[in-house]
Amino acid sequence: MAAFGGLTTLQIDKDGKVKATRLFLGVELLEALESNMLLFYTGAARDATEILEQQDSDTKKKSNCVVECLCEIKSIGFEIRDAIVRGNLHHFGELLDVHWQTKKRLSGGISSGQIDAWYDLAKQNGAVGGKICGAGGGGFFMLYCEHNKSRIREAMRRAGLHELSFRFEFEGSKVVFDMVSRDGRLAHIHRQERNNHFREVALIAHA
Repeated sequence: MAAFGGLTTLQIDKDGKVKATRLFLGVELLEALESNMLLFYTGAARDATEILEQQDSDTKKKSNCVVECLCEIKSIGFEIRDAIVRGNLHHFGELLDVHWQTKKRLSGGISSGQIDAWYDLAKQNGAVGGKICGAGGGGFFMLYCEHNKSRIREAMRRAGLHELSFRFEFEGSKVVFDMVSRDGRLAHIHRQERNNHFREVALIAHA
C-alpha cells in the first residue's frame, strides 16, 4: 500500500493477482477525513508474525470462526470504501468500530484487556470508531472523531498514549537515501583510484 500512496483499494484474486485502484476524492472531503482521524502510539510491543501465522494456519484449516470473520471483514471493507466515496464519513467511523469488533474475533492476540480499556476510553470521550492498525496486539491506534478532539487527546494522553501527527501521502514510497547506490559509487571511485595507481606504477616501471 505504501508503494501506491493515497487512498487505495486492493482487489486480490484467488490466483494471487492484485489490482490497485486509487480513490479520487474531492479536496474538502479529503481534508475532513484527515482532520477527523487521530493516531496514537500505544507503546505496546507485539509479534505481528505470530498473530498472522496463527490466522493463516486457522484459515488453511478452514476454521469456521476465522473464515466467517474474514468474509465479514471483506464485506466491511467494501462498505468502508463506499461510505468514503459517498462522503458519509460518520458511517465510515461507525464501520471502523464494526471492523475492529470483527477483527478481534480472528485471534486472541489481536487485542488485550489494556487495549480494550484504551478503546473504551476513546469512545467514552467522543470517538465514533477506531482500530489497531496492522495485525493487532499493539502498535498504533487509529480513531475517527468528529467532535471533542481535544477531550479525546487529553484522555488518551492521561492514559499514557502518545499522539502522532500525520498527513495523507499521495506520491507513494520515495527513496530518501539510497545506501546501496552510495556504497556502489564509493566502490566505483575506489576501483578507479586503484586502477589509476596501477597505471602510474606501470608507467614508472616502463620508463
